[in-house]
Amino acid sequence: MAMSSSAGSAEHFGIALHCRADGIEVTLRARTMVLDLTGGCRLERGPNTLRLTGLKLVAELPDAGGEQDGGTVALEQVSDVNARPQGGGRLAYDLSVPLSATVTQPDGVIRLQASAPARWRVTTAAFPPQGEFELAGDTIDFVLPESPESATLVVRGLTLRMSEG
Repeated sequence: MAMSSSAGSAEHFGIALHCRADGIEVTLRARTMVLDLTGGCRLERGPNTLRLTGLKLVAELPDAGGEQDGGTVALEQVSDVNARPQGGGRLAYDLSVPLSATVTQPDGVIRLQASAPARWRVTTAAFPPQGEFELAGDTIDFVLPESPESATLVVRGLTLRMSEG
């Protein structure tokens, strides 16, 4: 774990973490599958904020031999997120994370954006946070920027598990 402080400022902690999301239900172009996503991120904590940067999760897609089979899906944080604690004996942080998705398959690459940010609540008394980041909403819809009325990729129940790496 990295620590830094400067004269006149409170301590600041940062750590690179491995991230996992196992058994996540995903629908890509009307085909539903269960995927295990892995990747990483960085969490930083100042005296009154939690900052999430660089979240990226990748999964292999099942391959049945068709043009739209196989390949990978990558979910990636679009911009850094800062959250303030919500108070209480244990600290609770609400994170609203803008995401993009890249689907790479034999027939090409599709770049998608989430129709709304993913929302996670982190409740912890420790840093780095112990346990899971539970998705506040049920689904994340990813759409083509030029066609935002219909979802190309839907991710359900994305619970992040983080560990020091």
